[in-house]
Amino acid sequence: MLGGQRHPKDINWALCVFDDVIEHSPQHSLNYAAQFAEPMVAGLEHPDYEIRQAASYGIGQMAAKGAGNYTEVCTAALPKLYSLIQAEGSRLAPASAATDNAIATLVRLAQAGDCGLTEAALVPDLCSWMPLTEDEEEMAFVMGYFMDLIAASSPLIADAALMLKIVMAMCSVVGEEDLLPLEDETGARVAQFLQMYLTQGDKNVVEQVRAYIAQDAEMSERIQALMAA
Repeated sequence: MLGGQRHPKDINWALCVFDDVIEHSPQHSLNYAAQFAEPMVAGLEHPDYEIRQAASYGIGQMAAKGAGNYTEVCTAALPKLYSLIQAEGSRLAPASAATDNAIATLVRLAQAGDCGLTEAALVPDLCSWMPLTEDEEEMAFVMGYFMDLIAASSPLIADAALMLKIVMAMCSVVGEEDLLPLEDETGARVAQFLQMYLTQGDKNVVEQVRAYIAQDAEMSERIQALMAA
């Protein structure tokens, strides 16, 4: 099902099956690694966005659940993930669905810390890629990562320019039902943070964020309702 001459739908289906095996039974997945590891990495460059999306997700699960057993695969995937994200048209639908997964996968690789990517190296790029636009699950994961950095007063986001990008991205998506609903645990965390930061945060950052919000009537309405809650 993963041969190069297979129909894209067959390749995507097979990758999704292995994604589930890696995610839910990572130790068991090692029995099949010889069958899916190389096609998973190759899938990051496939012209079909659904295959790129499935491959990105699988690499992310290798990093998150693989306990170091997939370090070589993740290392091989690293430059291809960057190329996927930076490709022309990568932020336009439907390609943006694969891009969202690739961005979240880089966070998982950096957190795993065993493929040469550090969080310090990733965070500036990550901030510049915000917000995600398609995948609610990955949006919650990435925003949760930012919230963890904020809660820990991490020096990784001490720079005001990075915080500006993070807060603007949060304002873009918080309360959007198909991206970061307030009922979601991460959505609630982001909302609580914004309620605090937009009244007590860095004045220069807050001024720029408020100017950004004012440019979009729908965003302005959402944030006003959030601040009034």
